[in-house]
Order: sequence, then structure tokens, then C-alpha cells
Amino acid sequence: MRPPVLTTMKACVPIVLAVFLTGCSTIQSIKTGMDWDSHRMEWEGWYGGGTQWREAGFTYAGAKQWYDTGVTAPSLAFAWEGIGFSPQQARAWSGTGCGIEAIKSMADIGISAAEARKWGGNCNPQYILVWRKVGIDPSEVDGWVQAKFSPDSAKAWHDLGFSAMGALSCTSNSYTLDDIKVLLDSKAVLSDIKSVCARLSKTEKAKWESKYDLAKMASLSEYFSFEEITALKKAGFSIDEAKNFRREGFSAEETLTWMKAGFTINEAKDYKVFGLSGAVAVKRGCPKGYGNIYALLSANPYEVEGKCFEFAGDTMQLINRTTGLFTQSQQVFYMDFGSDSLPNIGFHGIVKGMGVYEYTTRLGVAKKIPHLKKLLVLN
Repeated sequence: MRPPVLTTMKACVPIVLAVFLTGCSTIQSIKTGMDWDSHRMEWEGWYGGGTQWREAGFTYAGAKQWYDTGVTAPSLAFAWEGIGFSPQQARAWSGTGCGIEAIKSMADIGISAAEARKWGGNCNPQYILVWRKVGIDPSEVDGWVQAKFSPDSAKAWHDLGFSAMGALSCTSNSYTLDDIKVLLDSKAVLSDIKSVCARLSKTEKAKWESKYDLAKMASLSEYFSFEEITALKKAGFSIDEAKNFRREGFSAEETLTWMKAGFTINEAKDYKVFGLSGAVAVKRGCPKGYGNIYALLSANPYEVEGKCFEFAGDTMQLINRTTGLFTQSQQVFYMDFGSDSLPNIGFHGIVKGMGVYEYTTRLGVAKKIPHLKKLLVLN
């Protein structure tokens, strides 16, 4: 007896369906392979090659999307897909310095890639939220953290107009927020407050307050201690002139010493290379200053008397222990070293014209040359 038709059909359906599905899968696989094969020249040049993507089950178009974003390994693409990110979203987060899990955590609480990039590689979402809440710019946060301020403390100082370094300078000198607020309430200028609390401890500030207001304190303490200012005033020196010395690189001690020796700032700048004792010798011997070697070489011998010059020349002839002839640029000079011995090989220093020296050569020729006296030997 023939089996019912319906039973036969039911028995055949799984077989037909299996054949159909297998055929579709094969067709899709062939199509995907053809897709990869038609772009072989391109993907063979990929970092690591395209075979790894093909074997991981990616279509050529899908792999290329990831590869073009800078994702060069299928495993990394799977990781991005695992947190629900498309190649375009992954590209947006590239360069933030954050790992995929950290990126997911930040994205989940509303931190964008653009904002994350401002935090310089700090990928802790809670850290970002806390500092974002106090309203300090991400570019400034690292400074506050390094200075060991909490977010709330940083906000309090920041709201008063202080940077992290400014606030740290003040707290290092034992100033509190309340101290700063008192000064601000007194109508003191913020820049003066910053200068004073950065330079002076509270104890030092108390000494200054006995004689100066905050503005003067800020101006003077940039250059001198309270004791140094007191010494300058006691000696009768101009504080403004003393400040000029400090601006030119003289220490406070040097400023007092050079001013006591009678030097103006311009003289001190010119003569500092000689050292103080050398400068005193030149200043005494050359009250009108000194010219260079070229001024001496071009001068008439009768015009050098009373004038000072920088000199450099070779020893030509010893006349006695302290005098001799020197040459420079084929010109001859008579040099008197006073009580010092004449150098045997040459001399560089400051000299003063004493007039004309006359001598006769071995050929009987009368010569008139500049007569110079050594004031200072230079190295």
C-alpha cells in the first residue's frame, strides 16, 4: 500500500531545505571569496596582510572599513564591535591614548572623544567627572594635581584668581585662603598679593609691614630683602638705581658694594668684567672712560696724553725691568709698568697715554711713539 503523500512530503522537506541552505552558503562563500580575490593587489599590501581578515570571516568591504580607521588586526576590530562601536566611532576615539574598555566607560557616562582628548591621556572617567564638576580647564588640572590640591581646594584658589603654581607658592609660605581673602578685602591688588605671598613668608611680611604698604612691598621684595633695603637706605643710595643694578644681573650684595665704590649702573656694566678692584683702578685712572685698540692705533702720538685705551700687543724689546717697547699692527709703543715687571711675551690690558716717547733706532733714525702706562692687566 502506498504511503500517504503528506508523510512523504514531510520526510523530504528537511532534505530539500538542507540542500538549499548548503547551496546558499556555498554561493555566499564563493561570492565573498571573489570579493577578496578581486582586490588582492590592495589587501596584500596591508600591514599583516588581508588573509587574517578573510580567515576571520570579514568581507573585504567590512575589513577595509576597519583597516582605514587604523585598526590593523581583526581581533581589535572584534573588540570594538564588542562594545558596540562602528569603524567611524573607533576613528573618533583614536589618538585619545585610552584603551577600549576605558573608552566604553567614558562613552557610557557621556564623555565624548573630543572631551577625552583634552585630558591628555587620563582615561579615568571618575577623575574626569570630579574635575569637570569644579569647572577647571583640563589643561590646568594636571598642575593642580601635581601641586597636591584636591578638586575643591583647587577650585577655591582658582576662583580667587590663582594658578596652581601661584597657589602652591602661597601655601608653601604658610598663607591660607582666609589670609588671601583678608588682603583682597583690604582692596590690595591681586598681582601684588601674588608677588608678596610667593616671595615672603608671613613672618617676613610682618617685618615689611612696619615700613611699607603691600604695593611697595611687592615692588621692592622682587629685588631685595628687608635687611638689604634697610642697608641701601642707610647708605643714602637711590633705591631705583639699586633696582637697575639688580635688573642687570648684579646680586644684592654686589649692588651695595659697587654703589659704595661710586659706580653708576652704566659704569658698573662696562667695568664688571674687570672685577671690582680692577674697575676701581680703571675708574680712578680713566674718569672719562677708555677707547678700544683701534682708537689708539689711529691716534696721533701727541694726542694720547690723558686718554685711556684697551691695548693688546707683543713685547718687542725690554728696556729695563719695568719698561719696554711693544708692537701692534706694525706700530711701536713705549710701555711703563710702574712697579711691576714687564711681561716678556705680550700684554693685554687697559693703558693710559702719558705723552710722547722719543728714541733713536740703530740706524740713527729719530722716532716719536705713544708713551703708555699700564693701569690693569686683563686675562
